[in-house]
Amino acid sequence: MKRVLRLFTLLIFFTAALIAVLMAFGDERTPPRSSGSRSWSTAARSKRRSRAMERGFLAPRPGPGWNYVAVPSPIVAEVKSLARGKAFHVDMENSSGPRSHFVLLAVRDARPHLTIGEFSHAERVRKAADKAKHTSAGFPDSVKRL
Repeated sequence: MKRVLRLFTLLIFFTAALIAVLMAFGDERTPPRSSGSRSWSTAARSKRRSRAMERGFLAPRPGPGWNYVAVPSPIVAEVKSLARGKAFHVDMENSSGPRSHFVLLAVRDARPHLTIGEFSHAERVRKAADKAKHTSAGFPDSVKRL
């Protein structure tokens, strides 16, 4: 019985070694990819891509330094307000100098460098971001929370 078990173990070991060698160097028996139905011309590929963009399956990239974020539909507006508030917070800190933990303090520190219109805009953005932080989105039960 021990001899059979030992032979079975050796068989498994050599099979695994053979598979590793074939994967490392490639199996010569696999045929090259044909130029059949799975290869498309450049014109056909661009036509399919433009049709997918027209139908809304593809979205253009936002550009260098920008990214999209996927969030559940019920909280899209809140996340936009939060992102706007965070970007404004960074802008206020860059214009006023000192770092502030809260957007309110950043806006107040930057007040001497802002016009009346810019200050009122900053206050609106700050209030919208604060409201988005402190209100619930009212998730329906069918939407999974993150």
